Amino acid sequence: MSRRLHRRGNATDVFVIRARSAAGSERHPNSHQRMRSFNGAGDLQTFEAGTWRRHPLRSRPGGPILGSWVSVPPNTWHQAVTPAKDWAGVSFQTAAAADLIEERPDGGDFLAVRRRRYLDENA
Repeated sequence: MSRRLHRRGNATDVFVIRARSAAGSERHPNSHQRMRSFNGAGDLQTFEAGTWRRHPLRSRPGGPILGSWVSVPPNTWHQAVTPAKDWAGVSFQTAAAADLIEERPDGGDFLAVRRRRYLDENA
């Protein structure tokens, strides 16, 4: 599977979020995102029906997959929040890296967004 993702050029990221922090709200209007907890634990929250819904994720080597993966549909606001320890994970997008769009709320307002291409270093 990783070979197919690589050939198609889909966006794949490894991330580390420091302890006791939030990565900030974002959404991807042109991509379905799947995330897996790689090391540690965190909470990938999605904004649904006007409220943040928690998706606690934990890495369990040799353990069940359930509870270590989350799927985020296109155009869904989401944010990663960490407890007392750093959290590492991996993210897979259905959009190609060069086409992936990231939107973030402008000043916390979900109706006003800042949009950029994910690979655009000038944004």
